[in-house]
This record gives sequence, C-alpha cells and structure tokens, in this order.
Amino acid sequence: MLKASIILLEEFMKKLLCLLFLIVIQINSYSQTYNIGSQALINSCSGNLYDNGGPNSGYNDNGGDSQIVIICSDDSVNTSIQLNYTQFLLGGADTINIYDGDSTSAPLLGSFLNTNTPGIIAASPANISGCLTVEFVPDGNLSPLPGFTAEISCFEPCQNITPSISSIIPSEFENDVYTVYVFENINFNANVIFENTSFNANYNWDFGDGNTASGLSVSHTFNQLGIYNVELEVVDVNGCAVLLTVPVEVIFYQEDGDCVITTMNYDFEEPIVPSIATFLNHANVPGWFTTATDSQMEFWVTTNAAGGIPAYSGNQYIELNANQASGVYQDYDTPIAGTQFYFSFAHAARNQTSSGQDIVGVYAGAPGSNLSLVAQYSTAINAGWEVKVGTYTVPANQATTRFEFRAISTASGDNTVGNFLDAIQFTANLGILTQPQTVSCISEVTLEAVGSGQWIADDANNPSPATIENPNSPTTNISGLNGIGVYTFTWTNQYCEESVTVEVVEGNITLITDIIEILGQCDSDGNDIEVFDLTQIESQFVDVPSQYNILYFNTEGQAETGDVTQAINDPQNFTFVNNIISTIYIRIEDEECFRIGEITGTNFTQPVITDIDSYEECFFSLSEASFDLGDNTALVLGNQNEDLFEVTYHGTLAEAENNDVTPLPETDYEPSSLIETIYVRIENTLNPDCYVVEEFTLTVNTITIGNTLTDIEECDEDNDGDGIFDLTENEDLALDGQ
Repeated sequence: MLKASIILLEEFMKKLLCLLFLIVIQINSYSQTYNIGSQALINSCSGNLYDNGGPNSGYNDNGGDSQIVIICSDDSVNTSIQLNYTQFLLGGADTINIYDGDSTSAPLLGSFLNTNTPGIIAASPANISGCLTVEFVPDGNLSPLPGFTAEISCFEPCQNITPSISSIIPSEFENDVYTVYVFENINFNANVIFENTSFNANYNWDFGDGNTASGLSVSHTFNQLGIYNVELEVVDVNGCAVLLTVPVEVIFYQEDGDCVITTMNYDFEEPIVPSIATFLNHANVPGWFTTATDSQMEFWVTTNAAGGIPAYSGNQYIELNANQASGVYQDYDTPIAGTQFYFSFAHAARNQTSSGQDIVGVYAGAPGSNLSLVAQYSTAINAGWEVKVGTYTVPANQATTRFEFRAISTASGDNTVGNFLDAIQFTANLGILTQPQTVSCISEVTLEAVGSGQWIADDANNPSPATIENPNSPTTNISGLNGIGVYTFTWTNQYCEESVTVEVVEGNITLITDIIEILGQCDSDGNDIEVFDLTQIESQFVDVPSQYNILYFNTEGQAETGDVTQAINDPQNFTFVNNIISTIYIRIEDEECFRIGEITGTNFTQPVITDIDSYEECFFSLSEASFDLGDNTALVLGNQNEDLFEVTYHGTLAEAENNDVTPLPETDYEPSSLIETIYVRIENTLNPDCYVVEEFTLTVNTITIGNTLTDIEECDEDNDGDGIFDLTENEDLALDGQ
C-alpha cells in the first residue's frame, strides 16, 4: 500500500512540474523581450524593446560600436510599427536614431539622447514597409544610467483620403475663390475618395465665422461680409484625418433686372458739391430726403480736414446731420408682403475727438408711421470706413417702405456732428430668386420666385420641351431637361418680368453598363447566406473606379440623394440571403455629376434528398399493380421548405435531368414491368438548375391460384366425424407452375 502511494505521488509531481513548465512557456510567449543588438530583425506586434542590458540591468557602450535593429509587423502588408518609450535615460552623448523604414537609409524621424525621449513614435503613412529601424550610437564611455524601454505595437496605416469640393451653390468660382452673397443659404457639397473604405467616416465643416456642421452635404448662411477660410476635415474610422481648406468671399448683393429694387444715388455722387460740409436742400438730392425742418443735408467730399476722411465710394458722402438732429431716408415700393430686403452701407466716425465711437440706427416702416429700429451699428474714431449689413422683411399691408438713418450718438456728443454714411444699398427681388445654373446628369431642377405670377418656358428655343409642374406657383419643379443646351424660363407678374437660364451640359461619367447580375449559383454549404465584396465589380461599371467616389445604397431613392449616412457601411462584406433576390444601387460620382447602377444577386439553396424508399408489393397481376409515388415526397423533403422545393417523379434519368417531359403521376402510378426504376427530382423553384436526382425501384410480385385444384377426400374409419387431411397435396396445383 505504501509503495502504491509513493508511485501515485511521483506521478502527481511529474504532472505538476509539466503544468508549471507549460505555464512558464506561455508566460514567456506572451511577454517577449528584445534587447537591441541581440538580433537584426524583429517581426512582432507585441513585446518590449530594451537597451543591450535588457530589462534588469543598465546598458553598456558596446565598445563604441553602433547597434541596429529593424522592427517590422508580423503582417507587414496591412499594419505598421509603433514604439512607445516608457523609459528613456541615456548618458553622455549616447544617442538613439529612429528611421522611418527598414534600414538606416530611410528618412530619419529623430535623434534622441539624455532625457529627450521619443515618446510615442510610429511609421509614417509614406512608409510602405511599415517598419522602424532603431540605431543605438554609444559615445564609447561607460554609463550608469538605466537606458530605455519601448513597447512594441502595430496599427493600421492611414489610407489615402482625397477630399474635394464638388459644388458650392449658389456661388461664382474664379481664381480659386468661391464668391457668395451675404444672408443667402449656401449649400456646400463635398466629394471624398477613400483608398480603402469610407465606413464610419466623419465630415466636419468649419465655416470660419464660428459656425460648424457635419456631413458631406451641408448648408450655411454668412451674416457678415469678408473672406472666410472654410475647412472640411475628413476623419476615417481609424482616426486618420485630412484637412481641405477653400476660401469663400462673402459680398453684398449685386443683382439687377426689372424685378430688382435698388437704391437711387446710393453713394451720394449727385449733385456734385464744391467742398467739404456743403449744405443742400434735399429737393436737389436725387433719391434722398431728410426729416429736418430746414430740409438741409450735409455733403462732404474726400478730405482729411475737419475730421473728414476719403470717400468710401466715389468722391462724396454725407454726414448725419446738417443743422438738426434728424433722419435721412429713402422710400421703396413694396407691394408684396414678405419681400426680403438686404441692406449694406459704409459707416465711419468723424475724427474730431481722440477716442469714442459714432452710433447710427437703421429704422424702417410705412411712411408717416412710427418707424421701428431694425438695428444699430457703431464705428470707432480713426477706424475708417466699416461696411455694415442687415436684413428687413416687409410686413403685410405695407405698400411703401421707408428706410431711415438716425444718429443715436456720436463721439463728439453732438448728434449733428459725426456719423458719416456712404454706399448705402437697399435691395430686394420681386422676381426670380433662383440663380442661373449649370447642371449635368439630371433632367429636373427647382425654380423659385417671389409673390404671385406665372412661369413660362421658352419652348421655341429650348433644347427640348420642358414640363413646368406648377406654372402658377412661385416654387415649382421643372422636368424634361433631356437635351444638351441652355433652357430659359420666365417669371411674369403684375409688376415685372424676369428670366432665368438653366444650362444642361454633358457629364464626364459614362457607364459601361447600368445593371449587373451577380452570384446565381447553387449553394450547398448549408448556411443560406453569401458574403460578397461589392467593390470587386466596380470596374464592370466604369473603366477606372479610383477616379470616382463610389457609394452603395439599399434603395434607388437613397442613391439619388447620395446621403453618406444612408450608404451601406461595409460594401466589401455585404451579405446576400439565399433565395431572396436583392437589388443594390451603386452611386458613382465625381465633382460634376453622378450615375446610378443596379447590382442584383442571390444564391439558391441546393436541395438534398434526405431519404427515399423503394417499394415492393404483391398483386394478382401486373395489370392490377398500382403505386403512390408521392409517398416518398415527405421522405425526400425531410425538414426542407416545401414552398421552396418541388419534388417530381420520372421514368428515365434523362427525363429527370432535363425535366422536359410531364412527370409521372404521384398517385395510382401503374408500372409497365415487374421491376421498374423511378427517378425522383427535387429542385429549387427559384432556380430549376439547382436540383438533385436519385432513383428507387418498384417491384411487383404477382400471385395467382391455379384453376385445377381437386378436392381432398379421406375415409372416416372410426365414424367419429373427424379426419386428417394433407393440405399440401394441392400446392403444386395452386402454384400452377409459379
């Protein structure tokens, strides 16, 4: 018993030591250490890189000779190396050089010595190898310092991301600058080409005026004049970012036409005055009036005397006020309620004091009423001219609108001294709001006008007949722009008539085909799905897919809109479900237009014959034989969907394979021979090419009773009424040769 216990203890200790050995091996395998100089190449995405002394001691000068190690990913095609220096303390002139590649001839990322740690350093996007080369250059002197430790890791390198502005609408583009109007809603549309995937990318806009937005297509309204650097930052799922900057100049409205309200004598160039501080009766000033009881307005010419300044526009400007604290105004016909006025004017303070500011108010309302303050503006002494802007909406029942400037305060303390005004523009559009536009790849646009009127198409000169959806609505859709050329549409109302043009040009995208069918195979793997890379067929739609931004959508409407948030997130791993025909819409776009294509596809589940029985029956004759072939249907189907699969029976293999002859009846089938082979076919009803054929047999056993049977007789010798008979005596007669 004691011997047995000792043996068991020995076996236990062996197993325990083996287990401890395995644990040590596993620990070592998960925490690899590399000392510089111990090997020339490291292929790993984990572990620690140490100086030549390792993790438990300081380093040595290696006789003054350099030590080099190249660190590459264990999958250098897809990932790159990153080092995180968690300890760094070198003595003297000992130096670590880190190169952006797989040799010391690669670009130098940096040289580090003493306590100047590299911190986190990684292979750059331009580094095709994804490797880093670390070189230790000692100064030849001993050092008591601990050296360095760096954690090794891998990361996916940044893909190439190419953003561009596809359109800023409405705007004018010249000399790389987009010009837009103040207070107008501007649509910003971007196009981004990703080298790999756009999945979960973010599109962040900064308009340079303190406002931001997100998305490929956004809108914004600028409320001040000036030049703004509009930025679009594209950040992909890995945090890789690219910044695109475009200059946008915001200007005041420069519209003209019969339906545009403008300001008369906007920069006070009429009448011409001889000198500074010329007083004129407003009856002699075209367009302008004053509320002063003496009807005097004060004109200035370009000067630096008496606190004056050079004119902002032309050679003349005015001052509020002449002899009285009063207002200067101009009246405008405003027959349409809701008319939107935009105004702009140059304002300056009169430089007669060392500091302070002049403040002017803009008032509006019906003549003779108590005008309301729209806004007030200030300009500091010695600041020169500043351009102020604002808006005003005409209320109902205000057929005439007065805009009046009043001095609210001045740096001089006297409201009759200060507040220079020049280049005053009040403008409103009673006609078409839509700007002339150029489109491609679309046959429909929306036009917008003001008030009540009628749209008329110039069908006599337009490239093709166009359809105006609602001719009497100020906002309407225009369709049928199917020809290349310039279309003209006129808006006419009781006050004016105005036209707008829509130019249709050819797009640069030509599809090789617009419908592609994929898959269609018989799927026998049993999982009823197929994961497919949609991007691999892009070259079947266009010759060079990399020249375009390509998105995939589940509906045609989503593809037409092109909203990236509705796009299929991972087109490289799209799942098709067997037996359901899916249609995917591919949107191929460039800066000018887009095209829509269709991808249809599914796989079809391959049926199997789960089980099958052969039948053997007895009948008096072959002519009386009959079988229900359909008794096998349930066995053939098993658990398969009876609505998806059809089972038929055939007399020959060829008929079963081709399925071009009417199948055999499933009930009361009468065989033509005693032993007959039947072929059963099960097929996918969505794809007859997905089928399986197997065979079973029908066996007819015929049996008859001979007609020459004789009676069997025996003598009852004991007269008890009982006898013994040998029934087998008639077997040969009954079988009758069978």
